[in-house]
Amino acid sequence: MREEQVANHQHPVTFAAFNEIPQRRFGVPAAARSQTVFRTPFLDNDFVALSYRAPRASIARRAEETLDFVSKSNAALSSIRTDRGYVNGRRTFLRKALAETTFKLDYFYSEGLPLHATRLDPLFRGAMSALGVAGRHKFLYYRTWFQRELVPYLEERLNNSSIRQSSFWKSASVDALLREHRSGRANYLQEINAALTLEAVERLLLKARWNSETSAVFAPQTTVRASH
Repeated sequence: MREEQVANHQHPVTFAAFNEIPQRRFGVPAAARSQTVFRTPFLDNDFVALSYRAPRASIARRAEETLDFVSKSNAALSSIRTDRGYVNGRRTFLRKALAETTFKLDYFYSEGLPLHATRLDPLFRGAMSALGVAGRHKFLYYRTWFQRELVPYLEERLNNSSIRQSSFWKSASVDALLREHRSGRANYLQEINAALTLEAVERLLLKARWNSETSAVFAPQTTVRASH
């Protein structure tokens, strides 16, 4: 994401507020709203406006500087080790190497190996479990959930007859995504996510709006007779 910001020459606040948060950080908070009261004070309009007035250097500060601020504000909070190896705003070379290595491994565990290496995934997952590395950084394993626990949900959503008639995709392509991902022969997490998103947009926004508009147009007219 950082590379996209640089390529588009975007202001870092614009990139965070209008690209990274809505595109990459919205899903979990949106789901959490069904169970918790969710607050995002850092997205308050006045706070975002104030952020534009901050010097670029202060916005692009290093992690150590931010953690040092936390340490001075709340020493007890700063003493809790982060998943990237920081304690009291600092980390040794060994803690950094261990944290960054496990972070990358956990990313591949949750997101999956590159497509050409997918067949090695069972061996990779076995090694990760044996080493106790999995689950140290990530906690939403949709890739494996879409292979096991959430397969009935996928089939229900993407095998619906009305969805199969949609102009967004071809039925054969959807069948291939489900079949290959479920078998573990390929990793189509991103493609399945896109299909579910389009299905939800069509079902909840496009069709719902069309149905409400047509209902209003073709609703029976009520004639009121004036009494004399």
